[in-house]
Amino acid sequence: MGATAALEIQKLWALYDTAALGDGSGATAANLQVAIWYAVANGTTPYAFHVIGDGGAVAMLAAASSYSGPLPDLVGLVNPDDQNYVVQVPDGGLTISLLGFVMVGIEGLRRKFGL
Repeated sequence: MGATAALEIQKLWALYDTAALGDGSGATAANLQVAIWYAVANGTTPYAFHVIGDGGAVAMLAAASSYSGPLPDLVGLVNPDDQNYVVQVPDGGLTISLLGFVMVGIEGLRRKFGL
C-alpha cells in the first residue's frame, strides 16, 4: 500500500469510524470495509463492488476525496499470510506521555524518601 492509499484510508476513517461503531445494522461498517479495500487496491479490484444502503462505499469514497479535516493516527498491521488490519492509536500518544510523567514522579518520590 502506498502513501496515497494510506491517506485515503485516514480520510475514510476520520469520516466514518464513529458512525460505523454506532450503526447497529452493520451497513456503515460494511461499506467502510469495502471502501478501504478499494483504497488499498488503488481503485482496481477484482471483487464485485457492492453498495449497501444509502450510497454506500461509493459515496464514502467520494466524500473522502474532498475531506480536509483532522486525520486520525492509524497503524497498519500487516500479516503476509492472512488478513491485514488498520487500528487507531487511541489518543495520539497522550497515554504514553502521561505514563512517562508518572514514572518520573515515582522515581522522584523514591529518591526523596530513599525507597
